[in-house]
Formats: sequence, structure tokens, C-alpha cells
Amino acid sequence: MSKDFKDKLNPVDDSATTHAGSVYYQQKPAPRKRYTPRSRPTAEPETAPKRTGNLGNAIMMSNIRTFSVVGVFMFALLALAVYITGRIWQQHEENVEPTRGSEQTSTRLSEPPEPLSDPVGVIPPPSSSPQPNVRAKLDTDAMRRAVMMQKRAEGLVAVGNFREAIERYQDALDIWPYLTEVWSQLGRVYLETKEFGRAQIALERAVESDPANPELLNDLGVALLYQNRIDRAVEIFETVNDLNPGYTPALFNLALCALTKDDSENAKQYLDRFLRAKPTDARALKERAYLHAMDGALNESLTLLRRALSSAPDWAPLYFDAAAAAALLGRVDDAVRYLDKAEGLTSPHAVYQVYQQPAFREVRLTEPGKIFESNLADRAREEITVEESEASPLPLTEPMISIPEYP
Repeated sequence: MSKDFKDKLNPVDDSATTHAGSVYYQQKPAPRKRYTPRSRPTAEPETAPKRTGNLGNAIMMSNIRTFSVVGVFMFALLALAVYITGRIWQQHEENVEPTRGSEQTSTRLSEPPEPLSDPVGVIPPPSSSPQPNVRAKLDTDAMRRAVMMQKRAEGLVAVGNFREAIERYQDALDIWPYLTEVWSQLGRVYLETKEFGRAQIALERAVESDPANPELLNDLGVALLYQNRIDRAVEIFETVNDLNPGYTPALFNLALCALTKDDSENAKQYLDRFLRAKPTDARALKERAYLHAMDGALNESLTLLRRALSSAPDWAPLYFDAAAAAALLGRVDDAVRYLDKAEGLTSPHAVYQVYQQPAFREVRLTEPGKIFESNLADRAREEITVEESEASPLPLTEPMISIPEYP
């Protein structure tokens, strides 16, 4: 397209295009400058304090939170330190306790219900040095000396010297009163010497240290039974039976308690359970034979007594019972024979006293019985003493301690 033709289509007044005030003024626009962002204008005077305050509050809250966390952490450390210190002090006290005898006076157990000349003694071991390692050495020495005393006492018991054995056991407890075995052995020796109140005290101390031990509980029940505290003894024997149903001495002692209370049915049950475990036990057979005799079953009674004699041929009460059962059955020769054997184990006077009992009335009326009585009386007059005349000719069955010993 030619320039002329363009001019015809767009007629323009040249003068207008050159005039600065005209809309057709064709002056070249100034070049655009690159935009450079300015810094943010400062806050208005009235809003500036508000923005500055928000920043201060945030800083303050951050400091408070930091202080709180540090405080909680320090408190936790303090509590942990107090707990550890307490445990260390408690352990220290436990280690020191056995050696505080020098600051304490001697202590003694309370008296038993019956009057005693002197109670069982407990004197804590002395302590002289505050150093823990020295205390441990002293404790070791005390235990060693106490065990040596215990061994000496056991040797004295083995030879039957109970009085001196008691002194050695007490010496051991004066040195170290925390030996449970010594308390139990001392209690059994007191049972042997018939000092049942002291036996109860010693065995109670042993039970305190070992409350689930059936042997200790059984022996404590025996001490109570000897003091005629039947109900309390029954509770202890039943506890032993609950802890260990197979512990037979407790069953036998429960049978004796039942016999003491004239409860023959329970006595039979306990004895039958005992004999299932120990069918040859002489004492249990003797008591079961007695119950058969009470029911009129004399043959069964004599059969059990013969079984008992095969197990304990040197126990005189078995011969007395067998002689009485034979006499009630009308077996004069057997009755006299059993009495002859009993005389060899006891004395003519003891046999003569038994022979005067109602069970032998019919035997005494027979000719062999009259001859036996005459000869027995002559022998009794020769050997009778005041002690024998006051003694019981037929000893009662004794309870079973943890280590049964037949007469």
C-alpha cells in the first residue's frame, strides 16, 4: 500500500500532530523506569507503641515458659536426690541396727503365764566403732561365735545334758539373737525338760522369723497343749495341716486334742489319716487301739497293739495296754505274759499298781492270777521306794514334736 493511499484513509492535519496540545500530538513517550521497591514506611505514630508491646509480651511469655520447664526439671532432680538419700540412710540403719547393743540396756522376754525363776535372755551384741566396715567385721565375728556356741549346745543335747545345753543356747542368743534355728532348738530342749512356758516363748520367737515353717508351728502347738491351752493348740495344728497336709505330727497332735475333748469321732479320723501315711507308728497304733477298746472291739485293739509292739518293743505302755485287752478277753496267760515283759522295762511296783486296775479283776480271781499277784507283791515290797509309790505307773501318750522320739 502506498503512502498516499494511507494518507487518504487517515487524513491528519499535520499542524495538529505537531501541536503539543492536540490529541494527535505524536511526541514519543518517555522511557519507563524500572520499579525499585522502597523500604516499608514506618508505622503511624499512634500504632507504633502497640506493635512494640506485642513483641515484648511474646518475649516475656517465652521466658516464663523456659523458667517453668527449668523449675520443674530442678524439682524433679531434687525429689530424686531426696529419695536416693532416704534409701541410702534406711540401708545404713538396717546395717547398723544389730550393733547398737552398747547404747541400749539388756532386754528380756516377758514372763510366761506360769512362774519362772528367770526368763529367756536376749542381749544385743556390743558395737564400738562407727565405721561400716568395722561393724561388718564385728557382726561376722559375733555370728561365728554364736554358731560355735550353738554347736556346743547341740553336742550337749546329744548326750542328754539339757541344763548345760540351755545355757550354751542362751549364750549364743546373747551374742547374736537373730538365729532362728537356735530359738527353735532351745524351745525343743525346754519341751524335753518340761518347762513349757519357756518353750512357748522360745518357739514364738522362732515362728516370728519363719511363720510358715510347719515344724516350728507344730512344736509351738505342743507347748500350748502341754499347758492345757487346747483350743489355741488346735488352731495352730490346723494351720500346719492347711500349710502342709502331709505333715503327720500335726495330725497325731490333733487326734490327741480331740481325745482330750472326748471327741472320739474326730480323733478316729485324724488317726486313720495318720496311719495311712505311717502304718507302723507305735503311738498312733496305741491310740487307735484305745478307741477300738472304747467301742468294745477288743480283738481289733489287741491286733493293733501287737503291731505296735513289733515297731516299739521296748515301750512299756504298749505291754500294759495289751495285758489289759487280753484280760478283758479272758486270756489270762497272755495277760500275765505281757505284764511280765512290762516288769522288765519298769519295776515290780509299777506292774503291781497296774494289776490292781478294774481291767484285771477277773484275772486276779483265777489261780494263775493269784500266784502271779503273790509273787509280784513280794518283788514290789523289796524294791518299792517313795518315788515309785508317787509316780504314775502308766505314762500317758505324749504329743509329737517335729523329731519324734519314742520312750
